Order: sequence, then structure tokens, then C-alpha cells
Amino acid sequence: MTEQITYANREFSATIAQTSDNTWKLTWTDYVANEWDETFEALEIALVRLALLVRATQRDEFFSTGPDQFERAADAFLTSQLS
Repeated sequence: MTEQITYANREFSATIAQTSDNTWKLTWTDYVANEWDETFEALEIALVRLALLVRATQRDEFFSTGPDQFERAADAFLTSQLS
């Protein structure tokens, strides 16, 4: 069974799905003509990216990093919060 999480609001919709190679694909759209696919090694990183999308739309802000840079930064943050 493939795991999948879906979120939608008026600004965008997103789906996180487990891939056949056990990575996690975040697909999202802004309901215009744009759709993006981002792949992450861990579910928790994909969830943090989704949380960032929600926050960006709520505050009308933009990303300051691409998916690759984000994954490293999110992993470091999550690691720093656990002991």
C-alpha cells in the first residue's frame, strides 16, 4: 500500500506520496499553470516542506531556498530538536 497525504486550500494543493524507491514525492500546484515535483529522502522532510508551503501562502511570502538546500536545512533543524 502506498502512503499518501493530501492538503488543499484556496492558494494551492499538495500531495505527498511514497515512491517505489522509498523516497517521498511532494507534488504541488498553485491552480494556475504551474505544478512542481520535489523528492525527499524522508517523510518528515516532505512534511516540513509542506508546512513551509502553508506558511508561505498564509503570509504571502516566497521560498528562499530550493528543494535540495531545503532538505539539508530541514534535516539539520529536526536533528537539533531531538535528543
